[in-house]
Amino acid sequence: MKLRKAFSFKNLLAIAVLLLLGYLIGMASQNPVKNVQSQATLATENSLIPTLQLTDQNIELPSEAVDSNLQVLSKEGIFAFSMVDGNYFHLFAYHPVYLSLTRLTNDAWDDCYPALSPDGTQLAFASNRDGAWDIYILNLSNNAITRLTNSLAYDSRPSWSPDGQWITYESYINDNLEIVVQSTTDPTQPVLQLTDDTYVDHAPSWSPIGRTIAFVSNRSGSEDIWLASLDQTNDRFKNISQTPDALEFNPAWSPDGSQLAWSKSDGNITTMWISDLTHLPRQMGDGSLPTWNPQADQLGGILQTPNDIYLVGYHIQDTSISIQPMHLWGEVRGLVWGNGLLAQVAVEQNKSNSAALPVVLWQVETDTTASPPAGRDAIVPVAGVEAPYAFLDDYVDEAFSSLKNATAVETGWDFLASLENMYTPLTQPVQPGVQQDWLITGRGIAVNPVSYYAGWMAVSREDYFGATYWRIYLKARNQDGSQGEPIAHSVWDFTARYSGNTVGYEQGGQYQNPPAGYWIDFTSLANRYGWSRLPSEGNWRTYFEGTRFNQFVLSGGLSWYEAMVKVYPPEVLTSSDFAPYLSATPKP
Repeated sequence: MKLRKAFSFKNLLAIAVLLLLGYLIGMASQNPVKNVQSQATLATENSLIPTLQLTDQNIELPSEAVDSNLQVLSKEGIFAFSMVDGNYFHLFAYHPVYLSLTRLTNDAWDDCYPALSPDGTQLAFASNRDGAWDIYILNLSNNAITRLTNSLAYDSRPSWSPDGQWITYESYINDNLEIVVQSTTDPTQPVLQLTDDTYVDHAPSWSPIGRTIAFVSNRSGSEDIWLASLDQTNDRFKNISQTPDALEFNPAWSPDGSQLAWSKSDGNITTMWISDLTHLPRQMGDGSLPTWNPQADQLGGILQTPNDIYLVGYHIQDTSISIQPMHLWGEVRGLVWGNGLLAQVAVEQNKSNSAALPVVLWQVETDTTASPPAGRDAIVPVAGVEAPYAFLDDYVDEAFSSLKNATAVETGWDFLASLENMYTPLTQPVQPGVQQDWLITGRGIAVNPVSYYAGWMAVSREDYFGATYWRIYLKARNQDGSQGEPIAHSVWDFTARYSGNTVGYEQGGQYQNPPAGYWIDFTSLANRYGWSRLPSEGNWRTYFEGTRFNQFVLSGGLSWYEAMVKVYPPEVLTSSDFAPYLSATPKP
């Protein structure tokens, strides 16, 4: 298993400079749009994109302005992407200047990973509208939708052949993700399986030149970008990234097929790279899910912080920013930058519907029987939960109950019925090395790690500028493809620290192949209801409680101290009872 590259002094110095720049920019310009659905964004989020100025993502344009911009949109292209929208992923269209955020689909199912056909007349995407994940094709000229695949197996992430006669996609076959190819003109033809091995092969991208498919595989021991030659049977596969100390994913060809872009995560931040496959790759900027504009002189992408999502763009020639980060309200799955009929359909949708706004999934209802002192929040009981202290702040309990119900529906089992902890009284002893414990604010929860040891939970590691975060996946009760999706990337094995493996002990665990089966991204689900994850403490490798992998917070935009004075009188926070929370061992 691979290990993360250790920070050097040069790395740390660069991070310090970037964080200082982020602070100065943040003081000069505040992001005017905050996700009303994801209110738990912590104050430190903006420092993770220090050199970029955040911008409003959805200034609504009058219909006459949209009409006049259609010609420009048809030439320059617009973004089409799938974004979480309430309880589902829907397809959206957007242009930073000429088109406000516009829903293309809005039904009670998920539509993900759009892919525009080479002639710009059709949009392929993955959807679970019929109970299982299949590939569908939207005819942009008449809005007719046809179903390309029809099986209980997971089929997703389509990519078109240059002539539009074939589509390659990832399919879950024998408990493993493989790359397959299928005819679009005659779906009755048998599916051609491009990969058939024990490795995880996924996210295919068909070269516009025609005879090469790029994809992600862990056949080298870590996630790398591979090429599959359709003209060869021997030595068909070639590793073009070869970086055992980093993860690569999301390959995307330029419109003429001369260059390939992909994302790279090296344990610090995720960046986008491009290569003509004859020279060393060139870094473009921070982000993932790269997509080329029709003129191939800009690269768009998604910039992800621990709990927020932004759309960003860069000039290919000098890597300068072409699109300042636009705050989006939820997770994005799939991003394309296309022109032609896509722009016309998006403009028509924009004219018939008002600009898209986020769906609010819960409403705050204060307890009229509680009577806290003036200006402070009540700590109220939470029904249906087993925890040492089943209480929460009165302003977050509805968000928790809504998340609890949604999790039970998505997974098929009531994961949040039993928690490791919820509200912790101020009189409880402070855990060693833990500072700013959100549980004592009444705005935090600690999910039960028993599910991890029972094999019903998987955890992946994500690093942002030296801070470590965790993503939790829950095993779906129904493993027939009707719930959840396969995990495509490596997960973290906490138990390796106790296995006698020296490396696992020193690193606090190690990477391992993703588990088989269908899983629900609980971290993503929690974020829809306002619950954000917390970074690990600096001692997490040697002190398991410091991982905080199971803790979530709904801060409501408050700092930890502000959340404390919402519950406790200020004089208590200066007393000896409060001192341990201020004198805890600081993080390095």
